[in-house]
Order: sequence, then structure tokens, then C-alpha cells
Amino acid sequence: MGRMADGFKVEWRCTRNSSGIKELRGRQGHYIMARNRDEALSRMRVKFPQDWEGFTANSRDEWLTDLA
Repeated sequence: MGRMADGFKVEWRCTRNSSGIKELRGRQGHYIMARNRDEALSRMRVKFPQDWEGFTANSRDEWLTDLA
């Protein structure tokens, strides 16, 4: 889930680990197109070099499931 072969990219929602907020919908997020979780987090490091620690990445399937 959340990983595509042959270079296809999927949408990842990168959110901060927040104490007390376990549900993904309760967190602010950034949407990143990437081939896998590691690439999504790497893009967050580039986008937020001073503030990237503490982010997690969830595939579209994962965060849509959390909303159900």
C-alpha cells in the first residue's frame, strides 16, 4: 500500500507527530507526490531543512482510511 512500481508516484500526506493527536485528520499536513515513503520524507527535508524532523508520511490509502 502506498508504493508504486516503475517510477509511478502516489500522493503522500506528510504530517508532524503531535503528542495527543493520534488521528491523521487532526494534524496539519503537506501533500507530496513521491514513489515511496522515504522519497516523500526526503522531499520534506528539502522543503523544510530547518524543521523536517518529526514528520511522518502516510499514503493516500492510509489517510483516507483514517477518515472513514
